[in-house]
Amino acid sequence: MPNFLSVADWKAVLNKPKNAGLKAQGTGVSEKLRDYEAAKFKLNSAWNRANVQGALQAVQDLKKHVDKEKTKHSAFTEATKYLQDVAKAAAAREVDLLKEVGLLGSVDTIKDALAKAIDQIKGIKTYEAFADMDTKSVLQKVRTIGASCAKVPELAQFGSQSGNFTKDGAITQENWQEMQAGVARWLLVVKAAVAKL
Repeated sequence: MPNFLSVADWKAVLNKPKNAGLKAQGTGVSEKLRDYEAAKFKLNSAWNRANVQGALQAVQDLKKHVDKEKTKHSAFTEATKYLQDVAKAAAAREVDLLKEVGLLGSVDTIKDALAKAIDQIKGIKTYEAFADMDTKSVLQKVRTIGASCAKVPELAQFGSQSGNFTKDGAITQENWQEMQAGVARWLLVVKAAVAKL
């Protein structure tokens, strides 16, 4: 099955003798596919806001261009059918990338929660203040950060790690300062990972 978002597969369609006229006219589809492939390569190299937005823009540009070209060149039935498949593949990829934009919104939420938790943990001086599990406590923030991280593939490892600090009986009068230091370190490690996105 062809990769409908690949310039090489599109060129294979254009190189068929019955599509020689279309190839000679030019469609600009190859250029848009190359732009998408370059954006996809960048995204695969580093998942971050700029690369997700770049891939999304490239696939939207491709889809818009293909929609125009498939009606303009409808006399070339095989190529037009192929362009319809390119448009479908681009639309599906657009949906996936929009989901990734949503994940980046989760990253922003994690950043805010991290900043609050880091500030809060610096002011904790007693076992009672650290072990408190009310809704505004640092441990509840750690739990929330962990749950949010679990939803973002690049941060998923931190989801399970947060449970080490928040499970029942993990914090005692004897170990609370050690656990507090561990939470503080964990928050900084998560913050560094989030900053890369």
